Amino acid sequence: MVNEFVKEDVLRPKFRIEKKKKSVSFEGQSGLANPELFYAQVTHRILGLIQNFDNKITINFKLEYINTSSSKWILHILKTLQAVKPDADILINWYYEEDDESIEEAGEVYQSLLRIPFNLIEIPD
Repeated sequence: MVNEFVKEDVLRPKFRIEKKKKSVSFEGQSGLANPELFYAQVTHRILGLIQNFDNKITINFKLEYINTSSSKWILHILKTLQAVKPDADILINWYYEEDDESIEEAGEVYQSLLRIPFNLIEIPD
């Protein structure tokens, strides 16, 4: 059951909260020229959810495109979670299509910079 979501548009990814699964998801494209407002609100929301979810959360990224400024914000979210909630049970699932090297490489970079459990999951064509 999806409890909340922000609808995606051409430049903003869909953001879903699934309370029963204790998870949030980002899906679609993130090409915002100024992503600060969107991602700052999302960061705040995720930090609040972790407490409501008994310090456990899964974050799923199923992005088809990420521009540079969005990429920096995604890293900011993940590093913030790692720093502010070091005792939390956080799992990152990073999905990429098998022929999408740029999204796969972005996931590999995030994975190398974090101490959070991070799964790279290939989606077959």
